[in-house]
Amino acid sequence: MSLAKTSAQSDRIEVIESRRRLPECGAGNDVEHSDGQGRKAPFIFNSRPLLLMRTVILPILFFVSSLALASEAEDRKTCIAALKIYGAETWCDSAERRDCTALHGAEWCDISIEAEHEDKLVDRQLNELYKKLMRKANDRQRTSIRESQRVWLQYRNLECAARNEMISGGDSVMRSNLWNGCIIEFNKSRLKEFEREYCTSLEGC
Repeated sequence: MSLAKTSAQSDRIEVIESRRRLPECGAGNDVEHSDGQGRKAPFIFNSRPLLLMRTVILPILFFVSSLALASEAEDRKTCIAALKIYGAETWCDSAERRDCTALHGAEWCDISIEAEHEDKLVDRQLNELYKKLMRKANDRQRTSIRESQRVWLQYRNLECAARNEMISGGDSVMRSNLWNGCIIEFNKSRLKEFEREYCTSLEGC
């Protein structure tokens, strides 16, 4: 047998034996493999990133998610409590509220809808009291009350518009909230004025 042929067979046997000695992937954290030159070098599977994910990152993500869900539940509870007196609590679960919240935040949207309903309520109370006054007043008194109310409405609207103009910037929701708040303030003040000055003079409304 020639020397070249014997050498080739020896190389083949060495390759086969080398393959047999290679570890399976994932067989352990610390294993050895051949460096191709007959020497053995350590093969280390680093499990630290996986451990970090399981013990630190995942708990943090779970905690943040839990906080978000708790905050959303609390926002809904607050919304229902604020709007229940107006019979408008269905807003709190509406698609309109979700869309508004995505653009402006839940707080601004809930304040806006609450102010809108309070404005309607106070305006209705003011109109009802005004009608009672007009029924109890004589012709001369009715003329004076009607003229006074007309001028007061003009002043209220001009004053609220001027207050809004004092605010630089701000989106439509913020300006709407400011306007509604101003109107409500004036209407409540007018209600007290009617009760204190007019109803007293007419011996009750």
